[in-house]
Amino acid sequence: YSYRAIAALADGMRALENPDIADELGPEAVARAKAYGKFVQALAHATVAVFYDRGFVVTEDTDLTEAQEPMDYNALMTEALAMFDESIQLSSGASFTLPKGWMTNELSAADLARVAHSYKARFRAAVARTPAERQAVNWAQVIADVDAGITSDYTMEFDWDNGWYFSA
Repeated sequence: YSYRAIAALADGMRALENPDIADELGPEAVARAKAYGKFVQALAHATVAVFYDRGFVVTEDTDLTEAQEPMDYNALMTEALAMFDESIQLSSGASFTLPKGWMTNELSAADLARVAHSYKARFRAAVARTPAERQAVNWAQVIADVDAGITSDYTMEFDWDNGWYFSA
């Protein structure tokens, strides 16, 4: 399911580069879609990195006519963390709100950035598989992401019939 999301996001992000689509949506909707798209891209790639030994990065910039070499889980996580950073950068200072249907409750751009920081902290810690890898985790960066993250209970779950939903 992660690669289904990754493929759909690559297509969607590519579509946002089409001037006709961008003009029809408007700048705020494009900014919102890109920030949220990078967030979900990051979630999907980070999930692959945590669960599998190797995986592929697929984004709107990937040329799928070229053979891809899988990368190890640490390199894949590095790519996923960069995607979270892109979502944070696109969300920081923005005024958009994610519609209720995207994550059940509305989520401001600032809240999306905080959620992305929290997931970065979680995945930074979760990808370590051995005692040596756990020791090598940049725990100061994990703490920095926690400090920049959410400050109250937050649950994001997937309902197979209806999509994402949120509960606080």
